Amino acid sequence: MTSITLNNTAYDKLRVIVQLWLPAISVFYAAMAAIWGFGYVEQVIGSIAAITVLAGSLLGISRKNFNAEEAISEAAILDAGVYAGALVVDERDPLKDTFILKLDVPFEDLKHLNTLTLRVENSQ
Repeated sequence: MTSITLNNTAYDKLRVIVQLWLPAISVFYAAMAAIWGFGYVEQVIGSIAAITVLAGSLLGISRKNFNAEEAISEAAILDAGVYAGALVVDERDPLKDTFILKLDVPFEDLKHLNTLTLRVENSQ
């Protein structure tokens, strides 16, 4: 079975439509139908509700797949521990502090991370 994963932009736009616009359109149509006597109220509102549930389900599946992929990629990189490395602070020079990035993972693997957590170590 093919997994459904939306990119961030598509996910965010669809979420706004599902959580805000579709319910608002449904309530608006119901109100206007009551005021102006529009027909097919049950059919229109029922159809919008069905579309909302379907799209919400797709969003849930996409979010679950995204979270699973994110967990796998971060776990593969950070399987040795919580931190991806250290920021080493060297204060031995009285005129300036020196900061050194010491990575515990290959530099090219950092592109797979959404967050990067480092220890702070003081050089003595």
